[in-house]
Amino acid sequence: SVAGFKVGLGFEMAHPWLVWRFLVYLVLVFTGFFHGLTVILGAPGKLVALVILILQLITAGGTIPYETLPESIRWMHDVFPMGYAVAGTRRLAYGIN
Repeated sequence: SVAGFKVGLGFEMAHPWLVWRFLVYLVLVFTGFFHGLTVILGAPGKLVALVILILQLITAGGTIPYETLPESIRWMHDVFPMGYAVAGTRRLAYGIN
């Protein structure tokens, strides 16, 4: 994957191994949270997890700037953790302090 970024896209990450470790950590945290919802709520927990995931994808600012979101849902960017995950990944990849 690191070689794919370098060769295929011409993008060299500032901290590729830190990005990888951070993404593994994020996968474990998000998976644990969603499995926990399923254990606590049962079958409806899967629906709740799906709705939360969709809202996080919309408000995280990964593909479009979150500032362009309508005011009614912009507050979710600060509440849900995926926005912070996107920002952390960008900072590690680009080397921003």
